[in-house]
Amino acid sequence: MALLRTLFGSLSAGIIRLLVAAAVLLAIYLVFIRPAVQKTTDAESSVRSKIEHVVHEAEKHAHPQRLIHCVEHAHGDVHRVQSCASKF
Repeated sequence: MALLRTLFGSLSAGIIRLLVAAAVLLAIYLVFIRPAVQKTTDAESSVRSKIEHVVHEAEKHAHPQRLIHCVEHAHGDVHRVQSCASKF
């Protein structure tokens, strides 16, 4: 009988230790890791939407045919190509 009491006592103590360790790991996750991941996700989403907006605006105002025509008429002159790039 004493053997069973010792066996079950050790088993329950091991389970309690396991539960305490799991609770500590869960608390660390909820307090430190989850908020950091959420902030990173929010920042990435914000940056992505800003980039998409800038690209959309650039596409709306771009004149690729006029740029190509200007560069072709620059005949390799660096200053003229830079001027074309700044215009279009």
